Parts: sequence; structure tokens; C-alpha cells
Amino acid sequence: MLEILIPLAVVGLGIALLYYGHRLWLGLATRPGLTQPSKPEPQLESFIVERGVAPDELVYLFSHRFSIPGQKARPTEGRHNKIIAPLTDEKIDAQHLANQMLYATFTELHRQGCVDIRIVQRDPTFMPPFPQKCWELELRRCGRLPGSPICDCMQVTFELLEKKQRNRVKARAGDNDTEPSAEDLYVPLDDLLDRALRVMRQELTFWEKKGVYGDLSNYVASALVATGYLEDVTEDTWLDKVRPRRLTANRQRIEAVEKEAERLAARMADFRRRYGSEEAQEEDQPGGPVHGNVCPQAMTGGEDPSGLPLDDCLRVSIYEALVSLRQLEPSGGV
Repeated sequence: MLEILIPLAVVGLGIALLYYGHRLWLGLATRPGLTQPSKPEPQLESFIVERGVAPDELVYLFSHRFSIPGQKARPTEGRHNKIIAPLTDEKIDAQHLANQMLYATFTELHRQGCVDIRIVQRDPTFMPPFPQKCWELELRRCGRLPGSPICDCMQVTFELLEKKQRNRVKARAGDNDTEPSAEDLYVPLDDLLDRALRVMRQELTFWEKKGVYGDLSNYVASALVATGYLEDVTEDTWLDKVRPRRLTANRQRIEAVEKEAERLAARMADFRRRYGSEEAQEEDQPGGPVHGNVCPQAMTGGEDPSGLPLDDCLRVSIYEALVSLRQLEPSGGV
């Protein structure tokens, strides 16, 4: 009798497990926020509305003007790696868009006198993308940065690095009243972007993290969703979280800031004319490098790199920093 009851009990237990497992799966697929702890939405709306639309946000909203079209996806890329222009629904090159958002941010900070930028000599790293480059670009904060998604993260980073430097200076001098000089407060651009990206990633959910280029874009997009320029139509269920994020444009609000985007583009072009080399004045070709046309000296440098054109060095430094961060990540992101 026991020989019959034991197999029957095992079969019954298996059927029960299958039934309740199926019920549990259906619950996961329909219950919102089960796999990701819910957290309060960042309170950005009132702050951003007061300051207007920031440069990084304008570049994202009008990415079809500021960036180049996306190339064919590599075999390792998935559908979720696409960056879609809000107004035209065309695929945008994620790497170029990230470079452009940072370039617009830094040129505006320089124009407003919020940061001081210098080019200093360094030993070549012999690491890609520019192994022979023997200079680096450093920045010093001259005051509180204006509000924007990227600037808010850099503000936190600057404060953290400045605090660490003050502690080092005081420990070295053995005097708690000793303050660092302006020279002590310069930060390499690649270090600044690396730490600022860590701040951004603390605010992104697991499903929004798509690699360095995608993370920059998603962080700016989240701020635009919070202010009503974009609408996230992705449903808050477990299945929808693993699907590509779906954003729709609030065309009425975006078209109201179109003139601001045109003025930003004009200021970026003026920055290149004033601080760029002859090569930088040439029209960028869609098939060319993401960082655009730069003078050959910016790829290497010499004994006195301070004479290098600022625009070329800024674009090369942004490109190098993001590529270096991307090389540390698993393949398949953007």
C-alpha cells in the first residue's frame, strides 16, 4: 500500500507546485513595483520650471538637430539600446548624444564663468582611445553651478572632491585653519565625469541602466518627464519594466522652447569659433569621429600643452572620458 501512496503523494505535490507557481507568475506579471522597491519621485518640477530648460535638456529634446542619426545596431546590441529623438522618432547615435549634452553643459558653464578650465601636462597613459596624449583638461568650480540634471550631479561631485582636498591640505599642514589654494581645487575632467555618473546611477532604477551613454540620456530624460516635457507611458508592471522605456513628447511644451534651443546652438557654434582650431571650423561629417574635427596636436600634445585650443581639448576630453568608462562595462549597453 505504501508503495502506491508515496508515488501518488509525489505526483500530487508536483501538481500543486505547478499550480501555485503559475499563480505566482501571473501575480508578478500584473502587480506593480514588486521586483523594484518603490521610491518617491524626485522633487524636480518646481525647481526646473523656475530656471527654465537647461542646455543638456535642450540637446535631448532637440536631439535630431544636435546629434547625428544612429548607425545600424551591432549584433551585441538589443532593441532596448535605442535612443529615440522625442520630436521625430528617429534613432539617434547614443554616444554622440551623450557627448553633445556634456559639451553643451561645459560650454555654458564656461560662458557664465561658473568654472575655470585649464590644460595641463601629464604623462601618456598608453591606453586607448588616445595612448600618446600627454595633457589633460582640469576644471575648478568658481561658484554654485546652475540647476540642470547633469550640473546637479557635478555640483555634488565638486563639493565632495573639494572637501577631500581641504582635509588633505589641513592634514599636510597640521593646521585646521589652513585652506587649500585655488590651484589645489582643480579636478581632472575624467574624474569629475566618473564620479558624477555614479551620482546619476544612484537615482536610476535597475531597468533604466543601459551603460554610460544610455545612463546619461536616461537621467536627463527622467528630469524631463518630471517637468512634463516628456511623458513616460511605460506601465509599472514587472513585464513592462524589462521592456524598452517608452517616452512620448509633449509637443506644445517642447515647441515653446524651440527658440532657446536655437540660441543654445548659436552659442555652441560661437564657442567653437572663438576657442577652436582651424580644423574645428570645418563641417563635421556624419561618418567622422564622434568628437568631431580636431587639430592633430590635441591628440598628442607637447612640452607646453597650455597653447592647445580649448574647444578641441574639451571635445577630445569628453570623448576620451566616456570611452574609457564604456570600456569598463559589459558589452551590449549603449
